[in-house]
Amino acid sequence: MVRADTDISWVHELAGVIAGSAQFHDWIEPALRLVRDELELTRAVLYRLDEADLTLRPVSMPDEHADPPIELVGTGPIGTVAKTGQAGALPDVAQVSVPVQLAGRVLGVLTAEMPSVDQPGLDRIESALGLVADMLAPAVQSARLVLRVKSECLDGRVTAGGEPDTGSTFKHRNLVGSSRAMQSVYATLDRVATTAATILLVGETGTGKELIAKAIHANSSRKGRPFVAVNCSALPGQLLESELFGHVHGAFTGAVRDKVGRFEAAHDGTLLLDEISTMELPMQVKLLRVLQEREIERVGDVRTIPVNVRIIAATNEDLDDAVRAGTFREDLYYRLNVVVVRLPPLRERREDIPRLINHFLDKYNTINSRELCRLSQEMVDLLVRYPWPGNVRELENTIERAVVLSGGEDFTADLLPPSIITFADRTGSVLGGETTDGVIDEAIARCVAEAAGTPGRIWDRAMTLVERSLIREALDRSGQVKIKAADFLGINRNTLNKKCRELGLNPSTDRAEENAE
Repeated sequence: MVRADTDISWVHELAGVIAGSAQFHDWIEPALRLVRDELELTRAVLYRLDEADLTLRPVSMPDEHADPPIELVGTGPIGTVAKTGQAGALPDVAQVSVPVQLAGRVLGVLTAEMPSVDQPGLDRIESALGLVADMLAPAVQSARLVLRVKSECLDGRVTAGGEPDTGSTFKHRNLVGSSRAMQSVYATLDRVATTAATILLVGETGTGKELIAKAIHANSSRKGRPFVAVNCSALPGQLLESELFGHVHGAFTGAVRDKVGRFEAAHDGTLLLDEISTMELPMQVKLLRVLQEREIERVGDVRTIPVNVRIIAATNEDLDDAVRAGTFREDLYYRLNVVVVRLPPLRERREDIPRLINHFLDKYNTINSRELCRLSQEMVDLLVRYPWPGNVRELENTIERAVVLSGGEDFTADLLPPSIITFADRTGSVLGGETTDGVIDEAIARCVAEAAGTPGRIWDRAMTLVERSLIREALDRSGQVKIKAADFLGINRNTLNKKCRELGLNPSTDRAEENAE
């Protein structure tokens, strides 16, 4: 141990190892092995700080020991060093940790473990590790910048000119909607998805809370790690505790083997606690402890298991009301209420309904080998006006039902569920059994059949019928005022006057038009 402060020739060798390669993983393990051997340590571990979720991830070495666990900033001795930027020693376990920092910014923690050592020895090791940390810091920072640029290039967030794209990077293939309400949701998620913050999703049943949670996970640094969802309303007290935390053999009747809980299954990933407001009060106490300590106990066990899980909670109820009613713990509410994302009901984003219809038609046509694709404007208008109490989930079920029952391309009224038919009857909506395309096809077929004896004039006859009907409808909608009818049709007034003369339409609108002018 004397070499720690009397012989520093190995430091020059360490500098050569670090400078020997620009690739982080080419030099870090030889460098840590050199530090371990020269300071006669059991192990030397570099924890790199992941600022996205405030975790400290170990850079492991090929030795006889298992890889050390991931640490959280601010928890435990290593996390405390990262948070404070001050070295820390644990004489009882012969461990010393020093911050790796550059310009006052902590990049990681360098930790040394040794068989046994007295206080003077700890001080010497701490001094030597501080020197090593100062040498590692520039190289660690350089490696971090390289990784960031590579990541941004892979994600498409760097343009051809090398400048970052400042537009929203939050995206997920199953999210459909460009309404102002959804754009507000996307903007919030864009800011918080890459952080470690707990998120509370609030929205009515069927607004897509689990889909949003999956999108958050896919846009976070935990993507590629487990995403686990638990419906808290599906299980009562003890069963939910076992589901979340696991249990050991014999913990209760029926526990015939050890079981891994959802928290362990979601380690390093994301855990969605859906319908969190239904959780019983005793279970809320246990959940609060896990969120505070970041460790769990399996049912029937006394050992604690550290877990690194990002929590997303979801509810269709107002937790403020639940707290006031005494059915939800206030301290747990504030632990979950870090970032609240309110998902709008479908009736508040009606402009997204046509896009959602097309999305679900494509999805279920493909699944069921169907070709349902033609909707009349009256049908679209009805679906947009319907209040959708079940939100997007109800709309999806409606489209799936229609696709499964369909026998062709036309989306007809008989494919709608009774609830929407009742709404249409109550509101006086006009729903023919055919789409506009179908009606036009039938009219043209009749026109061709009637003009079969006068070949060469079918085009003129059909166009005359269509133009006459269209202009009559426009004039009726415009109070027989030709200026308004022309604007309604999107044509010039002179063109409308010419068509009226050709078609023999003579609306008595001269006085009305003079007044309008």
